[in-house]
Amino acid sequence: MKTVRSVKPLSYKIFWGMGLLVLALLLWKTIGSGLFSAYVLAKGLGEYGWAILNQENLAVLISQDAFGIFFFSWKAIFSLFFLAALIIFTQNISVYIIAQFVLPVRQYEDRRKAWDSFSSFINGENVVAIFVKEGNIIESHAESENAGGGVILVDLSSAVTLSQQDDTDSWNIADGTVEDGVNENYHPTVKQGMQKKHGSFVDARGPGLVFIDKGQKISSVVDLRPQSRSGKVLAYTRNGIQVSAQVSVTFSLSAEPEIIPIGYIDTPEGVELRWLDVEEVASERIMRIRGSFELDPHDWPVLKNYAAGKPGNYFSPEISLSASNTPYKFYRDRVFNAAYSKARSLSTGNIISWHEAPFEIAVDLFRRELLTIPYDDLYVGFATGKKDDQDALKHSVDILKKIKDSFARRMKLKGVVLFQYITGSDSLAFREGVSIAFSQFEKFSPVSLLQHNFNSLRSVGVVIKSAGFGNLQPVSKDIKDSMIDNWKARWEKEVKFINAEHDLESVRIQNRNRAQIQQEMTYLLSSIFQGSHTDEALALRVFQALEAAASNPGVNNDISPKEVIGMLNSLHKWLLIDRKDLQPGADELEM
Repeated sequence: MKTVRSVKPLSYKIFWGMGLLVLALLLWKTIGSGLFSAYVLAKGLGEYGWAILNQENLAVLISQDAFGIFFFSWKAIFSLFFLAALIIFTQNISVYIIAQFVLPVRQYEDRRKAWDSFSSFINGENVVAIFVKEGNIIESHAESENAGGGVILVDLSSAVTLSQQDDTDSWNIADGTVEDGVNENYHPTVKQGMQKKHGSFVDARGPGLVFIDKGQKISSVVDLRPQSRSGKVLAYTRNGIQVSAQVSVTFSLSAEPEIIPIGYIDTPEGVELRWLDVEEVASERIMRIRGSFELDPHDWPVLKNYAAGKPGNYFSPEISLSASNTPYKFYRDRVFNAAYSKARSLSTGNIISWHEAPFEIAVDLFRRELLTIPYDDLYVGFATGKKDDQDALKHSVDILKKIKDSFARRMKLKGVVLFQYITGSDSLAFREGVSIAFSQFEKFSPVSLLQHNFNSLRSVGVVIKSAGFGNLQPVSKDIKDSMIDNWKARWEKEVKFINAEHDLESVRIQNRNRAQIQQEMTYLLSSIFQGSHTDEALALRVFQALEAAASNPGVNNDISPKEVIGMLNSLHKWLLIDRKDLQPGADELEM
């Protein structure tokens, strides 16, 4: 590839120009004699060949001079070459010394690359100098498209992948190599007649100073920070009701994979290899097995070989190449797989970037989870609030929680995880709910699985940190209205039932109060009638008692004044009907 040359830096011209000028002023006679001697020797060799070195011809050469100032001298020739070599050596050693302070390098190989880049720069070559910050390229004049070599400063939250761009036709690359899951630097064979090149065709580099060899370019930039994707997703329940929910997933290329304990568990269906939900209590030195969950069926054959100590498609965990105090870890293979992944969208079939694949998988898994649940099971428990419906409410809550927990676990298994087999000292299957002493079980070394054909997120190198979805809402307005009407009718029925119970209780209370008051009135009248009073006094006492009850009914008195007045009229007729002196016109009628 042709390298575009640029103008040398002005400071470089001034520094070396002034230095050579001072040197020429100090050694002008030696330099002039050396140049004159080299000219005369070259001219003699052209005329006489090697015969110029015989005694007679050498005498002729030595006798020549220029302006009586510069003379032929072998010493002058050697001095000139020595001075040129010294200048070149001084320039290179000064550049080498300065370069290791200009760029943060420590190792010899990095110092050599820094010297090469700095030398190319001061010699006027178009050297690449790129900054990568938070997954973005900061450059000028499209430097990332230049394959002339240079340096990249990558911040702690980023990584880059490089690819060879110089004479790519000389590489014999088999189609589909990356898709087949090769996650290491590929050194292709060279076609016949081609000169073999050194270095990797593709490479992944982490944070820090990255040197670009000539012919290499940045193929992609990867963000190592945790990322999150979310969106509204439509799905169908088992009975064909369309619902919507906000699905979200958080993932990362730099997170350490979660260690998932696995072991054989005794279930009603038999002994199965499952994901163990364990709790280790260090103070009591026991491990409690709280429960177990299903594993991905595609992982079973590999995990069974791992548990049995047989060889299989599993390997030791990848070791981070970052320092221990860095906020984001750099895993070369995971970054390489993410940058060169060939994940395809489930909806369009097009190749998508690595950071789009987790949400695509989450959407597909969410839809498949809902297809197993009828719509009514999700909300039947929320329709009423009666005590008799608490079981239905708990049933709906449990179903939603079960779906969300299953969704989160299955999404985690889609990404990069580590499996650790746990077995008891008696080699028997575990039982849920039991506690085991630390001395009674053994843990195997964690392993990672490589499943490119069935699990695209593992091949991409993504770790799923969390996944979930929000409230489920029916999409159709008719279903919403029908659901609201159904809930409204049930609540109205509940309200009527509660009101009827309250009305019945109110009637019972009123009847009890009425009976109590009548009983008290009976006791009062009985005490009045049993006394020794005249008829007039007796009638007066009765009327006074009834009038007091009518004028002061009290808070808990359920006999109304109207009823008391009716009782007064009845007593009036009963007690005073025969009193002629109280009847108007009685005397006149007798006369």
